[in-house]
Amino acid sequence: MKFGIEVWVLKEREEQRLEASQMEFLRRLVGINKLDGEINQSVREKLVVQNSVREVGHCQHNWLQNLHRMDTNRIPKQVLQYKPNGGRK
Repeated sequence: MKFGIEVWVLKEREEQRLEASQMEFLRRLVGINKLDGEINQSVREKLVVQNSVREVGHCQHNWLQNLHRMDTNRIPKQVLQYKPNGGRK
């Protein structure tokens, strides 16, 4: 599920959907129903799991730090620093 996580562009709606799918999976794993009144944080603490949206942000931050350490002749760094010439018609 985390393949290519470094380059994901998540809008607020996608973040909500990602967190909801994670919580649905975790609740099924533990056997807790939403009607039981258990909050998300306590479910995560039971399974020692962190929020998936935070994990995405952490991986993206690490990748950006890695890009800044790269030599300027590397393709990923060139793509990051690319500035297009001209404009649209």
